[in-house]
Amino acid sequence: MQTAECGFYDNTSASPFPTRLHLWLLALGIDVCFIRKRCPTDHAKIERTHQTMTLQALLGQRWPDQTALWAGLDARRAMLNQHIPSCVFQGHAPLQAYPGAAHSGRSYRPEWEVEMLAPDRVFGYLTRCRWFRRVRANGRLDIGGYDYYLGTTWRNQMLELRFDATQGCFLGQPAGSDITLTIAP
Repeated sequence: MQTAECGFYDNTSASPFPTRLHLWLLALGIDVCFIRKRCPTDHAKIERTHQTMTLQALLGQRWPDQTALWAGLDARRAMLNQHIPSCVFQGHAPLQAYPGAAHSGRSYRPEWEVEMLAPDRVFGYLTRCRWFRRVRANGRLDIGGYDYYLGTTWRNQMLELRFDATQGCFLGQPAGSDITLTIAP
């Protein structure tokens, strides 16, 4: 069972592990939280934006390539944000009503990400979680989409897994045992 607050998780087990996207965002210092599952009314504005972009920029359109598609989407988003009035904003376009929303105030370029990544944030997050996995008959188990071989000694055993940030590894304890297995990620 996972004990962390929120985020992207695999949906292939009853004890889900965060996805690589979630871990990458955490390493960048971005907190990931979600609304309740299957409650589109909780994020109606986002759903409406997706619907508007689909209707106005995608349906009935043909794009020669991906670059043209992105350019078309960017142009439509700019039009919607800068020029088309909205009753929500008393007849102003969103960026006319809130010009400060045009930029987060934080400069960003993809090539800067390496310097922004902080594995300790990921380690801290993983340390607060625990997972349960059954070792398959062939001695393997899956953690976060990666396959680990533990040996047939542990086949069909249920392991409780946790992450040890000081060692940078997973620690697995078979049910009803005092033995702790160290699993390097």
